[in-house]
Amino acid sequence: MDTTKLNVFAIALIVVFALAVGMFAVTATPAQAGFNPCDFIPGGCGGDDPEPEPSNVTVRNNNSAHVENEVEAEAETGDNDADGGRGGSNGDGGNGGNITSGGAYADALASNTVNDNDTVIDRCACEGTGDITVRNRNRAYVLNEVEAEAETGDNDADGGDGGSGGGGLQFPTFGFGGGHWGGGSSNDGGNGGNITSGGATAYATAINVVNRNVTRIR
Repeated sequence: MDTTKLNVFAIALIVVFALAVGMFAVTATPAQAGFNPCDFIPGGCGGDDPEPEPSNVTVRNNNSAHVENEVEAEAETGDNDADGGRGGSNGDGGNGGNITSGGAYADALASNTVNDNDTVIDRCACEGTGDITVRNRNRAYVLNEVEAEAETGDNDADGGDGGSGGGGLQFPTFGFGGGHWGGGSSNDGGNGGNITSGGATAYATAINVVNRNVTRIR
C-alpha cells in the first residue's frame, strides 16, 4: 500500500474516532445534567446558612421564705399631777393647777414582699423558638405581730385638803366654874384644777404580698 492510501486510511480512522467520542459526549451529557455538587454543600453554593433547628425555652423559679415581723409603736401623753397643797392648821387647802396635755399618735406598719417573680420571654429575639415552659414554685411562711398604742390623759389636778380647825379659847370663870369658847371650825379644801387632754390616735397596718408570679411571653 502506498503512502497516499495510508494517509487517507489514517484520516478516516481519526474521523471515526472523533465521531465516536462526540456521540459518547452527547449521550453522557443528559446523565451528567442531573448531578449538582451544590446539593452536597450545606446551604448550597450561594453561601446561605441552613435554617436553625427549633430551640425550646425552659424557665424554673424556685422560692422559699420564712418571715417573722414584730412591730410595736407606743405614744403616751398626760399622766401629770397638779394637786393643790393640804391646808395647815386653820388654813384652807390649795387649789389644783391647770393641766393641758397634747395628743398622742402611734403608727405601726409591717410591709413584706416575698417570693416575687417576673419572667419576660421575647420570642422575636429567638429565631426558630420551639416550646416555652415556665415553672414557678413558691413556698412561704409569714407571721406578723403589729401593735400600736396611744394613751393620753390620766392627769390629776385635785384640790388640797383643808386644814384642821383651831382649839377653843378659854375664858376666866371668876369662881363660877370653868368655861371656854367653842373650838374653831374645819377649813375648806381647795378647788380642783382644770384638765384638758389631747386626742389619742393609733394605727396598726400589715401589708403582705406573697408568692406573686408574673409571666410575659411576647
